[in-house]
Amino acid sequence: MAALPKYLPSYAGLCLQDEVKALSPLVKNPPRPYVAVIGGAKLEDKVALLEHLLPLADKVLLGGGVANTFLAASGEPVSLSLLDPALLGLAQNLLKQYKHKLELPFDWRVDYPSPNTFRILDVGPLSLGHYLTDLRQAKTIFWTGNLGYTEDPRFAKASQILAHYLVGRGDKVKTVVSGGDTVGFVDELGLTKKMGFASTGGGSTLAYLAGQPLPGLEALETKKPA
Repeated sequence: MAALPKYLPSYAGLCLQDEVKALSPLVKNPPRPYVAVIGGAKLEDKVALLEHLLPLADKVLLGGGVANTFLAASGEPVSLSLLDPALLGLAQNLLKQYKHKLELPFDWRVDYPSPNTFRILDVGPLSLGHYLTDLRQAKTIFWTGNLGYTEDPRFAKASQILAHYLVGRGDKVKTVVSGGDTVGFVDELGLTKKMGFASTGGGSTLAYLAGQPLPGLEALETKKPA
């Protein structure tokens, strides 16, 4: 993808054109308020995205293992919940720097694998209601990463409600959903075609929104020698 445009006339395919058209407003001049919902299992996979989004977005709502790491960094007991221990310091710094933008869940759906232990596996109903209030004001919404352990139907409720809510907003808001797990989850609900835009770019989408170089795009943008 990066070499051929140096020697041959090259063009972006229709799918790539649609991706860039949908994603570029999220990093250049998004209609505001701009609210991002970031979930998924690992904060490690979302660090670059968060660091790039936090200065730009008006609110960033957290779920999944990503939220667990921030909860632990804030001093909240999380027992056996999935988190990234090596990134607790980073999470603490981001909480201090962007405390007015970052939103963490304050109630959870949990299971109890053994006496006196628990695992946070989904965003609770009170927190989700608070998140939906933030989203109700938004004119741009970006969602990547499921809010809970959606492989188990007991812990897929927050993500299901969020997906249906975003579809219900219709054309009133620019909505982009990204990430293989999240797009797959939305597809299982039969909502993909009703969603504003479901990105198929996977990791490339996150890299684009994080401001990281994408050689294939750079090659198309570089003027070919005469």
